[in-house]
Amino acid sequence: MTYLWVALLQGFNAGISPGSLSTLIIAQTLRHNLREGMKVAIAPILTDAPIILASLFVLGNLQGRDGVLGVISLVGGAFLLKLAWDGVRTGPVELNIEAAPPQSILRGMVVNALSPQPYLFWLTLLGPQLLAATRDGLWAVLAFLGIFYGLLVGLKLALALIVSRLRGFMTGPVYVWTMRAMGVVLGYFAVTMLVDGWKLVFW
Repeated sequence: MTYLWVALLQGFNAGISPGSLSTLIIAQTLRHNLREGMKVAIAPILTDAPIILASLFVLGNLQGRDGVLGVISLVGGAFLLKLAWDGVRTGPVELNIEAAPPQSILRGMVVNALSPQPYLFWLTLLGPQLLAATRDGLWAVLAFLGIFYGLLVGLKLALALIVSRLRGFMTGPVYVWTMRAMGVVLGYFAVTMLVDGWKLVFW
């Protein structure tokens, strides 16, 4: 099922991608301890519910409007293409502990809620796939959310653990080439979304 593969890919990508939340996880782990980094890692579970519901409401009211959905697909494809390009260009991560503010759970929630990425992800990429999952019943919705957040939060927790035990991993070749490989895969999905969006708008 396509939407479960999307949940798998996007959960993995979101889990390992550098960004404001990952930076805060690294910073809190280095400045304080593993527990503080892990507190930040669970922030998406605590903040994403309103984002998901709002995205589903908007998308649900656009069903049957192929032109609008096509534009959303084009925007999502362009956003995914940017993520792919960022992944291909990934270099070693600079571990800057001076960027770490105090607190953990609250700070992680604020960083995640104010980041544009969750909104773009759910409105243009994940929201349409979650709507597709609803057509197969509750189990499909739970599987979609379980796969996505299981990977997202699980990999963020693993990031905190890796940073606390093996600080050199983030600056080493394994992480860099994993991100670059993910960039190539995301590029394929970006092109697919752009083609689908083009068809909906212009065909």
